Amino acid sequence: MLERVEGVSKANLADNAAPSDLKVDVATGENLSDFVAEHDAIVNALPFYLNQAIARACAEGRRSYFDFSEDVASSAFVRHLAENETELVFVPQCGLAPGAINIIGASLIASLDEVKSLELRVGALPLSANNQMKYYLSWSSSGLINEYIRPCDALYRGEPIKTLPLEGREQIILDGVSYEAFNTSGGIGTMCETYQGRIGELNYKTIRYPGHLDHMRFVITISGWAIALICSRKSSIRPCLPQGETWSLSMQRRLACSTVS
Repeated sequence: MLERVEGVSKANLADNAAPSDLKVDVATGENLSDFVAEHDAIVNALPFYLNQAIARACAEGRRSYFDFSEDVASSAFVRHLAENETELVFVPQCGLAPGAINIIGASLIASLDEVKSLELRVGALPLSANNQMKYYLSWSSSGLINEYIRPCDALYRGEPIKTLPLEGREQIILDGVSYEAFNTSGGIGTMCETYQGRIGELNYKTIRYPGHLDHMRFVITISGWAIALICSRKSSIRPCLPQGETWSLSMQRRLACSTVS
């Protein structure tokens, strides 16, 4: 496909594909700025908690930046870097969701004179899954858990609200196959900001095979209890979360509900 673009040849593609001998550690910043300087733009497919470091290095090195992340906080950081930028391009959320689904949704809205509600449903699923989770991971495990524990954005009666992750379960039947869908964070991108006051209802849910949601609720709740127990017994131990991250309010509420029940 790139060979059809004006000015791009097989030779150019081969030159650009040459591997670099530079070893980069994004977590420590080792050689990151040198690596960024070697390229015209950076397409970041690393775990979400490394996004800010890479985006910052691109801003400092005067290079454009793209990522596929669902993480709301790092996307806000990237947008902040781009606020007064006139030469570079900083575009987070370039994946399936957020990304392609938002483009499709916006196109549908633009094709209609009036829109009362938009429901976005996305699931990257295997044709068959025989494990208990009914799922095979095809992308970042950190990103998957991140979207399962963060508050979710939605529009209700035209106004932005927060909803709890792993809630709002609904059944979807496609071509005779049953699925479940539930709230997850990040997939809606910035559409709530764009369409506030213009659409009554706007929400996003992830599609999975039936049974996945209950298993994930159990795993995340037990993981939260285990971390809380370790921290209470050994004050020097802290949860194994990315630097600057804490358990979301939604998961604190979920644990509180588990305690009550």
